[in-house]
Amino acid sequence: MHRGFARGEAGGRATPARGRRFPGCLPAFRGRIRGCFLLLTIVSGLALPVSAAPEWRVLETPRFRVVSQLKEKDTRAWADEFTQFIDALATALSINERLLPPLSVVLFARERDFKPYLPRQPNGKPWAVAGFFARRETWAAIGLADRLGGEETRQTIFHEGVHWIVSAYPRYLPLCINEGLAEVYSTFAVEKEHPQWGKPIASHVDFLNREGGAMIPVEQLLLTASRNPLFNEDDRVGVFYAESWAFVHYMMFGEHEGSRSTLDDFLKAYSSGLSTDLAFRKAFGVDYATMDRKLKTYLRTGRYVLYTSRAPLTTKAPEPFVPASADSVAIALARLALGSGHLDLARKHAEEAVKLAPDNAAGYDTLACVEAQEKGDDAPVVTLEKAVQLGSKDAWTYVLLAFAKARAAVALGGIPPAESRRIADLLEQAISIRPNLLTAYKYLAIDLLEVAKVTRQDAQTLGQGLNLYPDDGTLVFGFAQLAWKVGSKEDAHKWLARALAHPEKMEQEEIARARETETRWLYEETEESVKHLMDEKHAIAALGQLDKLLGQTLPAPVRSGLVAQRRIVAIYAKIEEAQSAASEGRQDDARRLCNEILDTPNLRSDLRGMAEQMLRKLGSAAVKASAATKPDP
Repeated sequence: MHRGFARGEAGGRATPARGRRFPGCLPAFRGRIRGCFLLLTIVSGLALPVSAAPEWRVLETPRFRVVSQLKEKDTRAWADEFTQFIDALATALSINERLLPPLSVVLFARERDFKPYLPRQPNGKPWAVAGFFARRETWAAIGLADRLGGEETRQTIFHEGVHWIVSAYPRYLPLCINEGLAEVYSTFAVEKEHPQWGKPIASHVDFLNREGGAMIPVEQLLLTASRNPLFNEDDRVGVFYAESWAFVHYMMFGEHEGSRSTLDDFLKAYSSGLSTDLAFRKAFGVDYATMDRKLKTYLRTGRYVLYTSRAPLTTKAPEPFVPASADSVAIALARLALGSGHLDLARKHAEEAVKLAPDNAAGYDTLACVEAQEKGDDAPVVTLEKAVQLGSKDAWTYVLLAFAKARAAVALGGIPPAESRRIADLLEQAISIRPNLLTAYKYLAIDLLEVAKVTRQDAQTLGQGLNLYPDDGTLVFGFAQLAWKVGSKEDAHKWLARALAHPEKMEQEEIARARETETRWLYEETEESVKHLMDEKHAIAALGQLDKLLGQTLPAPVRSGLVAQRRIVAIYAKIEEAQSAASEGRQDDARRLCNEILDTPNLRSDLRGMAEQMLRKLGSAAVKASAATKPDP
């Protein structure tokens, strides 16, 4: 039996989880829809008397805002437990809390008030749920009709809460680590005021023990990206989620026999800038095949570690519980409606927020987000510019404005360098607000290709993005193109090779474009080098370079272009050789070479003229030489 301990609060202890292999457990239903995550609950059919909705009050904590209709005691209890959950995850993951996207928690006192915000099923009917968690790149929202009652509610809220917290991690985590952490910490609970996490998830244990032969090799697991069919957001009971949970659980509790967490070792190595592969080998000291065997052994034991902190839940929200301003409630409700796909309701609340507080950028930020959702990211510029004018603190507003300006320029025929500069400035402003906004880095790399002059600040900003996301193929490819543009061709080839080394990190269109770019660069470099040699009248050297390159394995388009170029260079090389022979007095060799040139099929007229002119000169030289050697009468 493997036993281990996780790094936790001082005085924490790890204890074996009660239970067994959970034979016969069926996978728990965890349905999802895009942008929101459903929580099953029992909906009461009792009729309630009509009454005014309870007053909205707000509790501002250092990490999130709670907009609540519940009593103060219940609101504070929710905030305290969620804060303790964040603290628990911080024992395994060092995050920069300044980077946490703003989180609004909306607690409804009555189910009927929450019902208009419920996510809808494919048939248009609302799901019977207790709440949901919606996440965007620059904000998040939780909606609940009660506190955290029900195991399914708790697990989903905490699972998505992990993703919200992980978004403030200084580097992008491999998908299996991200999802594995979310699953491990989804079991967070407080027993007798002591936080605990790591409880085995019955559906995952059962699935892996029944389907052990179908487990994904750990190497493939670590490289799985969100676009991979193995990762299915609509099915969290499949092999990817189950094995991600098992792998992270093993790293946290099973590897070091109680001394420390291997997850900590892995994350430290990964955060130092090592690739996923090197970080794995440094943390574990074994190859992937050995890890595959270790993980299966861990699963077969049937007993796992549950971490319980000896330190009681002491975190209390000291902030005042005060009446909420009408515009802040409108913004929170707009985001909630937006997260569950109710765009009309979201627009109503966003417009209300703008009307109530016309000088508050947050209202315009929210309205722009609604408009972008309605029109496919094509938010009206007027709303976005008003938000920016008022000092928006939402990075996505600047990204949307950059998108809008780029589309407008393209519609007029292309993006001029000056407009590309303005777009780059907007994207860099977004990054200054949210330094780990991957989308902004990707579009910045693309936009800078059109900027007249790339500045030191541009390079530093992109370098920061590469440090954060060294495995993101799109960003690496963009950086490679930028390096080529500024003349750093050696770096450009290095970054392009790095992008192509992991095609699973790019979209198919990007992979094709990256390979086309590799071909084009190779051809351009060869063409440039050959042209330089030809300008210097070194055709023989140019021919030698082409022959050396053609001896390598090349993409078919490059080989075809180089072969065509070689035919021309070979003729120039013969002319050069003929000239050398003539200057050395080897007229016969010179004439032979000229005649070989003239016998070339489809010879260009200019080359034919050069060979004929040389033959005429050789003939004149022969006549003069004959006259010079003829005896006097």
